[in-house]
This record gives sequence, C-alpha cells and structure tokens, in this order.
Amino acid sequence: MIKIGVDLDDTINSLVDTWLDKYNIDYSDSLSINDIKTWNIGDYTKAGKDFYKYLGDGETFKNLSIKEGAAEIIEELCQQHEVYIVTANASYNIGVCDDKVNFIKKFMPFFPIKNIIFINNKSLLDLDVLIDDGLHNFEKFKGIKVVFDRPWNKTNPLPPFYRMYNWNNIIVDKINIWDKQIDLMRENAD
Repeated sequence: MIKIGVDLDDTINSLVDTWLDKYNIDYSDSLSINDIKTWNIGDYTKAGKDFYKYLGDGETFKNLSIKEGAAEIIEELCQQHEVYIVTANASYNIGVCDDKVNFIKKFMPFFPIKNIIFINNKSLLDLDVLIDDGLHNFEKFKGIKVVFDRPWNKTNPLPPFYRMYNWNNIIVDKINIWDKQIDLMRENAD
C-alpha cells in the first residue's frame, strides 16, 4: 500500500483565487493569479505581509470551492492506498485549522479526519508520494514528487518530479505503476 500525502491549499481547494478576490476588493487592485511567480505571494501585493491576515479572518475558508475532480480522485485513491491531507498549520491563527477541517468535511465527507496532518515541514513525514503546489515542500522530501501546476512553481523546478495540471490529469493507474519505484526506494533506504 502506497502512502500518499496531498496538500490542501490551492491543490485541493481554490485558496489563492478566493484570497486574491478579497484582497483586490480591499486594496482596489487587480492582481491575478498569473501575476504571482514565486511562493511569497505577499511580495506581489500592496498589502505586503498584511496579505496573510485573510487566512485568519474566519471567512476565507468558508468561501472556498474544491478543484474539479479532486474529491472523486482522492476518494478513489483512498480505496487503494493510505491517503493523508498534509497542510500547513496556521501560526497566525490556530482557528484556521478548524476551518480547514470543516472544508474537508464539507467537500470530502468520506475522508477520515484522523488522516489530516497539520505540519509545516512535510519532508518530516514518511510518505511515498507528495502532491503539492509549493516547491519548497519538496526540497528534502525523499519520495515521489508530484507538483500541482500553479504559476508560482513554473520557475526553478526541482527535478525529478511529475507535473499535474488538474485532478483529472492524475491517473490513478500511474500511482499503481509507481509502486515498483517506491519498493526500490524503500529497499535503498534500508
């Protein structure tokens, strides 16, 4: 059985789109998701670090949508593998953890709550596969890296990795093919 970690924010949900909508209204700006070329989103805003306040406002996560196909594919993966949602904890507002759990309950009621892990350094987890939009999460990760395509991860790629363009793009059969590669990685680790 393969252990798969899936990032939540802007991999399963539409966080940055919703975040930018709120910011653009408050700051009379027209920043689009395609304007963001690095992970440090606040660098592209008039708000600077204050941009992150939206994550702790209690409303942002309530207004999120789920990416097309995410729930169906994750449910299928859960039937064959050990799947965890691995998401950053919110040092700026611990209440965001509740917001994230409520999002998962709403859109993926099949997902076991015990398989949600709040962690900032995902390389500490013993996973075989990590699906994430943040390249920094792959720097020390030893398993198979699957980058969920976003504007901020197109530059300075961290090979070797697989690029996923949407949830329909991740073929469940491909993960089964990785099973042999994962077995080799486990053998080499011993």
